[in-house]
Amino acid sequence: MMAPPKSHTIHLRLRLAQNHQFLFDYHQVAESMAHEMAHCVYRHHKASFYQLMDEILIEHAKLVASGSMLTRPTAERSLQYHGIQHIR
Repeated sequence: MMAPPKSHTIHLRLRLAQNHQFLFDYHQVAESMAHEMAHCVYRHHKASFYQLMDEILIEHAKLVASGSMLTRPTAERSLQYHGIQHIR
């Protein structure tokens, strides 16, 4: 019998630790997510790790370009409504 697949939990910081009124830019969060996803496959920061991270970011860019992702103006209006500023 095969062992069940290993599960992973990814935690991302969306706000500055020093000032919770500011959110990280969408692209900063996406890059952090790609980094953490690559860690689900590769533990150490070696060439294979960065290659996978680049592949994830390329796939993400394709999804954004196709309109499959939330657009920045929509997200910014929502944040402003709640009195939150994001970091550029």
